[in-house]
Amino acid sequence: MRLLKADGFGPVLERLQDRDDLTVQTVLIIVLVLALLVLIPFVANKIRSRIRKETRHLRGFDQLQKLADGHGLDPAENRVVEAMANAVSKANPANVLGTLDGFDAAAKAFVRSARKASWLDLEDAVEVMAHVREKVGYRYIAEDRRPQNTRHLMLGQKLFVLVRGKAGFRLLSAEILELNDLAIYTEPFREGDHVVRFKQRHPVWAFFWSPYGGECRFKTQILKEYERPYPFLLLDHGDELLYNEDRKIFSCDLDIAVTVTHLPASTYGREIPSEGLFEEYEGLEQVAVRLIELSGSGLVIDSPMAFEENDLIRIHPGAEGPEFIDGWLARVTTVDRDLVRLRFLKKSGESLETILGFIAPRISKHALKGRGRRSTVMET
Repeated sequence: MRLLKADGFGPVLERLQDRDDLTVQTVLIIVLVLALLVLIPFVANKIRSRIRKETRHLRGFDQLQKLADGHGLDPAENRVVEAMANAVSKANPANVLGTLDGFDAAAKAFVRSARKASWLDLEDAVEVMAHVREKVGYRYIAEDRRPQNTRHLMLGQKLFVLVRGKAGFRLLSAEILELNDLAIYTEPFREGDHVVRFKQRHPVWAFFWSPYGGECRFKTQILKEYERPYPFLLLDHGDELLYNEDRKIFSCDLDIAVTVTHLPASTYGREIPSEGLFEEYEGLEQVAVRLIELSGSGLVIDSPMAFEENDLIRIHPGAEGPEFIDGWLARVTTVDRDLVRLRFLKKSGESLETILGFIAPRISKHALKGRGRRSTVMET
């Protein structure tokens, strides 16, 4: 094997020694090439992801069209559904007709963006959305489903508002007349026979009761107020509902002696709780207890006798207690030593308004701290 001799590379080494120094332009070219080597894979990956996203989006529109055809949507309804899908561009378009929550999210985004257009055009689109809801079965929600937003309210249900007065809080109420994705249509808020008007676009906390959710509140505002053909209000939808897991807003502290008829859960077993159970089982024990808290959803008693979860009671207020709760039924939900928390069984709308009217002036002034409503009331 012949060894290479350095003398043979003389001309090459001389040329290396005679080379020019690096210029700024050369350095910039080198940096640019290195940067491109790093950026090209990144950009290519972004482009590939974008293409995949667009492909999935188009596939979602194909699935949406199949769902629309399956529900028998007409061309006008198809156009509105596609506009709803475009309003939530990050979501799968098929979710608009695929799930109730997907439809609600698309309706919220579409109405918010469409409010920039004329009100009449928006009302026409909302009317079409109502037809779509009926066709896909999203118009009316079962009572045993805990509401997730105010689009799940029911016609005839009442909304309540608390306003501050000289003697404490005042209770206002209004019945829901109509409900669509644009707004909640209610009668004017009243305190007894007096109509109370609110300033438009001012935030208001409204309350309602659901059979399986109990007390719930949401933030809303008066969008419009109409006098013809009959007086009614348009309230903005509340997309976030707040449920108090501990002490309710509509609650007051009491210290009243009452008597309750006790029906243990072990006695009635799997039977459905009702008034008839207290007639069916004879010899039920009556217990003297102290009523220490009353709310729109239930009550808390201090009892010397041990209670267990799902026990039933029938209330006898006696001379001290409020007469309207006489005969009401409640079920034990939690027991903490001597304190027993109970939940009323299903009440009528009139019973609910009666108990809220009793509680409102007795609510602690700190219950709504930071949520003042006095500035929102115009006149009574």
